[in-house]
Amino acid sequence: HTWARGEALVLAKTARAEDVLHTALSAGLQQLLHNEDCVLTRCDPEGVHQMRVALRRMRSVLGVLKPHLEPQSASALDDGLKAAARALGAARDWDVFVDELLPPVVGGGAGQADEAGLVVLRSHAERARDAGYQVAEALIRSPVYARLLSDILSEVGCRSEGADLPAIDFATTVLARRHRQVLKAGKGLAQQTPAQRHRLRIAVKKVRYAAELFRSLYPAKKTTAYISALRVLQDGLGHLNDLSTAQHLMAQLIQSAH
Repeated sequence: HTWARGEALVLAKTARAEDVLHTALSAGLQQLLHNEDCVLTRCDPEGVHQMRVALRRMRSVLGVLKPHLEPQSASALDDGLKAAARALGAARDWDVFVDELLPPVVGGGAGQADEAGLVVLRSHAERARDAGYQVAEALIRSPVYARLLSDILSEVGCRSEGADLPAIDFATTVLARRHRQVLKAGKGLAQQTPAQRHRLRIAVKKVRYAAELFRSLYPAKKTTAYISALRVLQDGLGHLNDLSTAQHLMAQLIQSAH
């Protein structure tokens, strides 16, 4: 079993808002399904990460098209996607902690006593990761998750009366608004608290998802440069967020291990 990234969305220049919704949800559903076995067999940490990416991207398209969708069904679907992402969260957080944040510390030439402590730390962290994957597996095998997949499929096959307008008409407005939100959230970056940086990271993530959603409607040269810059920014902020999350995870370990 292997993990898989979501395929790049290709929209016709004449695409309607409804086409954007259906194309994005179909791609998200495929990405979810392609990574389920990888999570269940724990073949690669990317599996649970890609499932979370798929869930976030589907939430993103619902957010972008919110004014043009039936409020009740869109809200219910968004709640289901959010709950699923939360259930996969612990597995992903502990993957990052064990595979990315611990190795540089363990390999950093610590003293022998420190290394013995790190072995104990890693053991407890692995146990916490196992618990996180048990929650992820329970989600994937649950009727709630099956219902979520059914709801996504239903939305893909449903006509959205309010979403019958040219995609390009609202794409530029959405991108401009989200870009402004990034600039606003990024003021005074060097002095920001972890909570403020987290808000900036979310703003960057939102504009990147929107840019990737609509990229085929714009000249490739411009979209590639813009999305590449956003990716670099998101990766840097993501690492800072991982370090902040690690502090919370350490606190959990201390509490559970006494």
